[in-house]
Amino acid sequence: MASKPTKAQQLKAVGEGLAVGCLMLGHHELPANKMNVELAFQRAWRSWPHAGRFPSVRADLERNHIYWQIMDNSARRRQPTIAFWDVGRTLHPQLQEGFDMDDAKDLLPKFHDLPIAAWVELAQLFTDALLEDRGSSESQ
Repeated sequence: MASKPTKAQQLKAVGEGLAVGCLMLGHHELPANKMNVELAFQRAWRSWPHAGRFPSVRADLERNHIYWQIMDNSARRRQPTIAFWDVGRTLHPQLQEGFDMDDAKDLLPKFHDLPIAAWVELAQLFTDALLEDRGSSESQ
């Protein structure tokens, strides 16, 4: 990434990194309830030590970019794209056609200047919070 990535580049990086991280953790399908996704992302973003590298990404009560700007728009981003989100009744992180996980693990750190472990950490924080939210809303 350039020394000062644009907002679009930051949103793309987070979307791709989160998608690859989720896939590496074995999450191929996640609940798509918008409020739960936004709350989970807010919690994960607050805890993730690398969030400061993406100052244009918002994850607060006032504005949260995860659902519409990061996930929903990810399938329409310009190439090269390593991974994207298929958003419907559920969320499906996907690798771009032609890429396998080894490609993603090799290219993601080169494109977005963070080790793959950092993206897996964000994905773990996000999925832990999202699946915890789903469990509490289903038990009510």
